Amino acid sequence: VKRLQSFRIIIILRSTGVLVLHYLNLYDSCGKLSSSSGIPDDEIWVKLGGDHGGGSFKFVLQIANVEYPNAVNNTIPICIFEAQDSAPNLETGLGVYRQQVLELQNTTWHGKNIRVFAFGDCEYQTKSFGISGSSGFRPCIHCLCPKKSFITPPESRQPDESAIRTIESLAADYKFTAAGSDTRQAKLLNNVIRPAIIPMPIDQLIIPVLHLDLGIFPYLFDAFEREVRLLDVKLAAATSSQGSDSTVSTELANRYNDLDAAEIAITSVAEQLDAQNQQLQYVMLFTILPGDDGAAMQQLVQGLQEQVRATDAQHKAQVDARSRIERDIDERIKQKNFSGPCLASIEPLLQKHNAQRQAYHGGAFVGNHVHRLLQPSAITDLVSAPVTVVDSRCAALHGAAIEIQQRHDKLLRKYAACRHQFSHCNPVTDEEVEESIRLAGK
Repeated sequence: VKRLQSFRIIIILRSTGVLVLHYLNLYDSCGKLSSSSGIPDDEIWVKLGGDHGGGSFKFVLQIANVEYPNAVNNTIPICIFEAQDSAPNLETGLGVYRQQVLELQNTTWHGKNIRVFAFGDCEYQTKSFGISGSSGFRPCIHCLCPKKSFITPPESRQPDESAIRTIESLAADYKFTAAGSDTRQAKLLNNVIRPAIIPMPIDQLIIPVLHLDLGIFPYLFDAFEREVRLLDVKLAAATSSQGSDSTVSTELANRYNDLDAAEIAITSVAEQLDAQNQQLQYVMLFTILPGDDGAAMQQLVQGLQEQVRATDAQHKAQVDARSRIERDIDERIKQKNFSGPCLASIEPLLQKHNAQRQAYHGGAFVGNHVHRLLQPSAITDLVSAPVTVVDSRCAALHGAAIEIQQRHDKLLRKYAACRHQFSHCNPVTDEEVEESIRLAGK
């Protein structure tokens, strides 16, 4: 057993139920309880969640039946301890609330049933519900889908990959200690390595939209910036050939020309592969017709299949070669700290929409800034900026700039539409879940 170090409890509550009833009576007397937030009229929803920051862990309570459930003045700390938010520390600090929450779940107020929901970032949720973590074989708290099958549409997954977790199934899967506490065996136990700290129904676990944004949006934005930077390289190469001043080296411009040639070769081979596949399908169709020489047709099919395999291997090799060129260009750009006018045009737009990169943490965005940049007007401004720059400097690159604009406009709008289905303070409906799956599949 690991000894807990520097663990100091600042606040701990002995009766969560009493506090909730007190605030409900207080809100009711002030007319602050709202019935327009999508919560059933016969229910009171209470949110419990935690986060670590500033050297301490804070466990807070929010009553959702108000106009602004996430407001600071509706956030009530019920436990604070000075220690890291490791699983043993969370068990020590929050274990006392296990029975309190169970009693609160069975409490009524003015004839209304109280339901308790859990919120927090992905790391906190996995720790508090006993899952080994996001790097595990089955990392999801809600289902048993393996990580490798996340990109597979739900309708195409195996039956065992679509199974839904419940608080009862988590308890049944907890055999980790009995199996010797070997983390290498966690995947055989559905990655349940400890009991839930505060057991509650899995469908009362709130989706951590903020932390999904902080994981997904930077990936999309970095991909956009990377293509814009390559567009700058192409712009510099074009203006350099016209005798204009350029900050890009000849080697970098040549590598971009190599990338351009690789794109042309890949397109050519892809067209060849498509034609061969169509020919193969046509010939295979005729092999089932009566009266044909079966052996000769079979030989022809085999010959075509070999051609398809060879062309497919050639296509994959060229795609790999293109990836190597892209990595080489990225590395050269980083070494030379290259930034052209297209990339420079993005920064003023971030300021226009009040989105500022953090000075530390690799220039990442905070949650509110991600929310602003996913608004339709911000997306339009961002993806249109490189087109404006290119049109004023080199009309020949208009088509390349438009391709970048259209591709990333579609990606950002699809993600914005997907997150809109569950990024709100109301209950997530079945229709919103289905729509988010449909959008994610695109």
